[in-house]
Amino acid sequence: MMRARTLCAKANACMPDDPTYVTYLEETVRNTVKRLVINELLVFGALELETFSG
Repeated sequence: MMRARTLCAKANACMPDDPTYVTYLEETVRNTVKRLVINELLVFGALELETFSG
């Protein structure tokens, strides 16, 4: 999985009418959403553990 900065740099190196421009941006958004979901799962999982353990 590429980092968002790398994908944004690649998108910025393309012309906006180039089909790969949109592809890089879509992949950046997809990766960001995945990270947010994973972080939320980790946070809520930790909260549940605290609630049940104590």
